[in-house]
Amino acid sequence: VSLVWSGGTANYPTEAIQDFPVLPEMPTTAEGTIDGDTLIAAMLAALPYVATDTARPVLSGVTLVLGSPIEVAAGDGFRMSHQVLGLSFPLEAKIIVPAHAVNILGHVFAKAPRTPPSSADSLIPIITAKRQLHMALTGENKVRLDFGRTASVVINLVQGDPPEWLKLVPKGEPMLQSQVFAPQLEAAVKRVRAVAKDGKGIVRMVFADGNLTVSAIGEDQEISATMDTLNTQGEPGRTALNYTYLLDYLSGKQVSSSSLNTTIPAR
Repeated sequence: VSLVWSGGTANYPTEAIQDFPVLPEMPTTAEGTIDGDTLIAAMLAALPYVATDTARPVLSGVTLVLGSPIEVAAGDGFRMSHQVLGLSFPLEAKIIVPAHAVNILGHVFAKAPRTPPSSADSLIPIITAKRQLHMALTGENKVRLDFGRTASVVINLVQGDPPEWLKLVPKGEPMLQSQVFAPQLEAAVKRVRAVAKDGKGIVRMVFADGNLTVSAIGEDQEISATMDTLNTQGEPGRTALNYTYLLDYLSGKQVSSSSLNTTIPAR
């Protein structure tokens, strides 16, 4: 392939198309059209929660609970993510998509062109149209996703049964419940993380008098940052978390508020 422009040229070697394998025909168990913008975003958001330990394969991927509604979950034994989407699939099933395959799906979906509506009287419905993808459970423990007419991805799913994620969520009323602005909490955690990193990686949070004090203790120093809470029930109370867990959750939540709940006595 040769590219020529006013300022120069470039040449790239190519491979013979016959050297690439043809996707085999595989029997389809169930298939449906899904809002790709919602599904892919939810799967990518679950990635930080998957286990990196290959000895636990069922935790090393993102679980899709298919049916109505579709649920997306992931966990590494210390924390978990669970999302209920306003989407449906015609068959109830649980599948585990490997983490590296989720990254590939995100890349392909970002590069695939948007399919405009068949009839649009302006640019607005074309720009805002949801990107649909076609998903099919196919072959032996595989899923195929078609991105319009331009790209298809076939994934070998992780074998095994995922945990019963919802059974891991504590039941009953939380001992302490507080609502805070996510960007403010993220800034406070980043302010103390250097000291937390020198210690055991723990960030302490104390709730009292409508305030949240975030602190960390290192080998020879201590640092804290105080912020207002929007609403807190059950104070005074305190808890502690690994700072990386907090930042993974708070990252990208620029305008939303977050609710923090503890189900153990806040001492």
